[in-house]
Amino acid sequence: MLLPDSIVGAWMSHEAPEVRLAGMFLSIYSVSVTKPLTIGVLKALQRNLIHLHADTDAYFRREVLGNTQRLFDRLRACTATAARAKSKAVASSQTRMPIPTSCWETGGALRERMRKNQDLRPLIFVAWYLRFLEGELRPTASYQRRITALRAFTIVLRSGLDPGVPHCELSKSAQGQLNWALGVQIASPRLVRVLLDLILDAFDDVRETAVSVLQLCLIALPQGQRGEILTTIPGFLKRAESMMLLTGRADQADGVARTYSMIFALANSNFERNGCAHFSSKVRMFEHLKLQLLETLELAHSNLSDAVNGRPVHGTFAALAYIIDQPDFYSDLLSAPQEAAEQWHQLHNETVASIESLWSCVHHVLCADAPEGHVPDEMEDEASLDTKEILSYSWRGLKEASNLLRIIAIKAPIGYSDRDYLTPEIFERLGYLCFTQLLELRHRGAFSTVSQTFAAFCRRCVTSKIAKLQALPEVWYQETLRSIQDKANAITRRSAGIPALMAALLAAEAHGGMLFPRAMKDLVAETLVEAQSVNIEESRLPQVHAINCIKEIFTTSKLSVASEAYIGQGLELAARTLNSDIWPIRNCSLMLFKALIERLLGSDEAQDWKERERAKTSRFSYDSFPSLPKMLSDLLDPNGPLKNSMETTTDSSSPFDLHGAEGVFPALQILRQARPPQSHLHTIQTAVQSLLASPHWHLRDMAARTDVSMRTTSQLHSAACYKLSTVPTSTNEQHGVLLTIKYMCIRLLRDSREYCKSIIQLAEFT
Repeated sequence: MLLPDSIVGAWMSHEAPEVRLAGMFLSIYSVSVTKPLTIGVLKALQRNLIHLHADTDAYFRREVLGNTQRLFDRLRACTATAARAKSKAVASSQTRMPIPTSCWETGGALRERMRKNQDLRPLIFVAWYLRFLEGELRPTASYQRRITALRAFTIVLRSGLDPGVPHCELSKSAQGQLNWALGVQIASPRLVRVLLDLILDAFDDVRETAVSVLQLCLIALPQGQRGEILTTIPGFLKRAESMMLLTGRADQADGVARTYSMIFALANSNFERNGCAHFSSKVRMFEHLKLQLLETLELAHSNLSDAVNGRPVHGTFAALAYIIDQPDFYSDLLSAPQEAAEQWHQLHNETVASIESLWSCVHHVLCADAPEGHVPDEMEDEASLDTKEILSYSWRGLKEASNLLRIIAIKAPIGYSDRDYLTPEIFERLGYLCFTQLLELRHRGAFSTVSQTFAAFCRRCVTSKIAKLQALPEVWYQETLRSIQDKANAITRRSAGIPALMAALLAAEAHGGMLFPRAMKDLVAETLVEAQSVNIEESRLPQVHAINCIKEIFTTSKLSVASEAYIGQGLELAARTLNSDIWPIRNCSLMLFKALIERLLGSDEAQDWKERERAKTSRFSYDSFPSLPKMLSDLLDPNGPLKNSMETTTDSSSPFDLHGAEGVFPALQILRQARPPQSHLHTIQTAVQSLLASPHWHLRDMAARTDVSMRTTSQLHSAACYKLSTVPTSTNEQHGVLLTIKYMCIRLLRDSREYCKSIIQLAEFT
């Protein structure tokens, strides 16, 4: 059944997102993709696409773009069918005529022509849509408008509307037999200028999409026009680099880096004729970036304050990373002539050396125990610098250098031949560089990036056929175990990079491999050693590093299958160490216990304490973890670690001031989501009810919710009446009982139908 155009337009302007999307879909969809679109539908789209593109919901905009893809598939099909029916010669012609200039007009005469001439309707709409998208890229437009317009431009370019776009770049539907009868050159100097401005946008996805759209536009242009536009890009790049050096901002540096990558892919002789010889070939451009990097690092080594003030290094490292990450970079190098190959070898080696050079320059900043407050001695007198600027320069540079190193580790050919760009010895040295960084770094943002690079080195070693590389994971594993002992007196910042080292080594092997059970055995054995603690400065606690490594193993997604069988052992370990007298061990054990509960229940359910119905089915069974009920009973035992917390006379109601009974929180979380087995139900219920007298308000509230969730709906009424019949003497317990009755009433009202059904069944039985 066809819907009137007015109804479709009204649906697209509806407030509900689902209705608006349905209206757009119904206006576009047809069983026959070659059926022409009506004038009413096209006008409705013109009226409503403006606000559809501006919606703040990312999912909604993604659906709008999906419908836009369907729209252009249909526009292409209906125009191709109309042209074929009108003239076979036009349909079979390889050269497409441009869209008539009359379609680009505006005003009432155009609308009248659109009403009378059915063949022009889709072309007039396409011309309007291209003008609309270009307007959405204006500097004052919102982020939602800019990113949606850029992605829509990608759809239009890959639809085949521009005949200059190569066939390999077209979408799958555009590579079929139905092609546009007419064409239009989408790229223009004005559009290129707007896209260049967006390359420096503050949002990463805007910058990335703008570069991809600009590349498609340049590829689609004729050679002469492309050369003219390319000659304007070096001037833009010079201004962008000046802005980057002035501000040191990461978004501007990323925009400069992406521009270099685009020029590298399009390098040609036009640049040389216009005074930009270093952009005329790929090797010259790479050499230009390498020289720029060496000059910047030389300045940083001689005068770090000047480098921080005006010569940030992260943009150059990012540019080299984008270039080397291009799909055909190393394949082109392998096919280069001998003389060029030698030059590339030298450039590649100097680039690798610059990564090591940067580390020697910034390690004293990033490896301080408190880097946010560390200022190098030679920079203390610099009034224009603060610790934030020094730290930002250091960790941004290391981050981009580590990203570059990761790409090289993944893609570079390794061996001893003339065409290999890394020898096994250099690869090993770079791997040890990452290993050292993870052990010494104290900046969390820095070692989270380096950990990904070290993981890439481990994966390359496992898949390599070179014996020297295959042996590296075992060597690194032994050194990681030694570092647990060597760094036993440095237990701050969640063991820094030691857990990342262990997880990367284990994740490199498929499904954990042979190393996984061995690592679990070694780490658990480390936690069984009795801890010796004098004070926080003089204590040696390798147990903390071992427990943090185990937690990292359970939270690493690539190890989820291998670690599944060890969850029970991990729970037992957490329960045992939660009762430790040493606070650092107790703290990391609590994090391990919470990680395991999130693994069993899911992070959303494990953190949920809102007044909503408990999950009908648990994600796990107590049968799979037979020791868990006893563990929960011990954690909630009022005569155990909780005793001091229950007897405290402090006025503090902080939920974290539990005097060694931190395990009560995760225990209550798991009980609320999964009712314990019948054999332990009474004991655990009694323990939970004893928490209603806790001096901590938050704990009373959690205990009340848990007590209600462990009862069936039919038990709530009698339980509430019993609690109301007795008045506790303690004010805290009175409050806890009232909280319990409150949550019982809420659940009874919510499940009133189920409660009435159970009462009727009971009456019929009696």
